[in-house]
Amino acid sequence: MEQPSSVLIVLLGAIGDVVRGLAVATHLKEQWPNTRVTWAVEPISRSLVEQHLAIDRVVVFDRKRKLAGYRDFIAELRRERYDVCLDLQRHFKSGVTAKLSGAMAALRAKGVSNAIIVDSLIAFYCPVVARNTALSDDGKRVQVRRFAARMVRIVYSLDSVDAVILDVPFRPGVVDAINAKAAAERLSPEAWVANAVDRMLKQPQ
Repeated sequence: MEQPSSVLIVLLGAIGDVVRGLAVATHLKEQWPNTRVTWAVEPISRSLVEQHLAIDRVVVFDRKRKLAGYRDFIAELRRERYDVCLDLQRHFKSGVTAKLSGAMAALRAKGVSNAIIVDSLIAFYCPVVARNTALSDDGKRVQVRRFAARMVRIVYSLDSVDAVILDVPFRPGVVDAINAKAAAERLSPEAWVANAVDRMLKQPQ
C-alpha cells in the first residue's frame, strides 16, 4: 500500500482500550513517518493520546454535551480529509464516526450522493437492531426510523434541529399503560409521552 498522507484512528472509549490501541499509532509512524495521524477520542483518555509522539492531532468527543457535542465533533473531523480511517472499536458510535468523518468528502468527490451515504449507514445499522432480541418488530422499526432521522441531519449538515430524540427505557407495564392512553387520545405513543412531559414541565413548581 502506498503511504497515505493522513490517517484517522477512531477509538473513543476507556483508558485501557486506548492504551492498547496506541501501539497501532506507533506502528503507523514507523512504517509511514510522513503520514499525519489524527485520533478521535473521549475526554477521559485525551491526555494519553495528546502526549503520544506518534499522534499529530487529537479530536475530542464530549458526550456530556449530547447532540451538540457530537455535531461539533463531526464538524472538527471534517476539517481534514483522510486517506485511511481505522475503526479500532467495534461499537456502534465508533463505526458511525468512522463513516461520518472526512471520508465522506472522498465519497462525494467520487460522485456518491448524500442519499447513498445515508442509505449505506442505515444498511450498516439494521443488522445491529435485528440482533437485539429485547426489541419487538415494532420496536426495531422505531429504532431504525430514529437512527435514519439522526443520520439525515448529520450527513446533510442541517443547522436546525426540530427535536432531540431521547431513548428512554420503560417497564413493560408502563409501556402498556402509555399505549392505552395514547390510543384513547388517538396519538402515537411517542407523541403522547412528549405531550405528557410538556404538561408536567408547565406545571408551577
